[in-house]
Amino acid sequence: RMKVVQQYYEIVDHYGIDRSVVGIAINYFDRFVSNYSDERHYLLAAMTCIYLAAKIHSKIKISAETMVSMGNGYFTRSDLLGMEMCIFNSFDWYMNPPIPVDFLTVVRPLINESPIDLTIKTEFKHLVQYLIELGLYFPFESPSSVAYAAMLVAMKHLSISAEWFDALHLEHTPHMTDLWVDRLHQVYSRQIDQIDPRLWMPYSSSADAPIVSKKRKWFDGE
Repeated sequence: RMKVVQQYYEIVDHYGIDRSVVGIAINYFDRFVSNYSDERHYLLAAMTCIYLAAKIHSKIKISAETMVSMGNGYFTRSDLLGMEMCIFNSFDWYMNPPIPVDFLTVVRPLINESPIDLTIKTEFKHLVQYLIELGLYFPFESPSSVAYAAMLVAMKHLSISAEWFDALHLEHTPHMTDLWVDRLHQVYSRQIDQIDPRLWMPYSSSADAPIVSKKRKWFDGE
């Protein structure tokens, strides 16, 4: 699953697709494989999920032919479109899931009006976004808990008082939040090997280098 998320990020960065699409794609993938036991089709399912997420939620689309070429010959266009309908039917056409970044979108005006020093407010928002993206590497049931925890961890790492945030009373699942605060803190502190540190590049001044080669083949079937 971690490899799927990593490849999703590389694909959306390569094609200039908004990174929020990764959250939607991995939601599709988790929901589908939880009720689909044939692991032989997981690669096809993974590719179809990012294809669908971009198709539905992005102005920039990825053609079926491009997805097939990225699959390194493991499936055909007919296979991809067949899996597309399989996913639609499996979800009963519920294709607009809540994702952690939605919570951040809602609270962003509150961040803008918060007492956080202007000199670090932008850094704070970038770090929250980055932590949310790291959170997608792990299965989750509560998108808002992931986002809430990301904000708490960012405040801790930037030495920002959380009093103003606690006063908003936005948190509703403390047990889930505590779990995610611990997880995100450990992941961010250790920068575990499976997570490519280049994920930070879109939020840094060195983001002008390309993430992947145009000739890159993504899924190698390993």
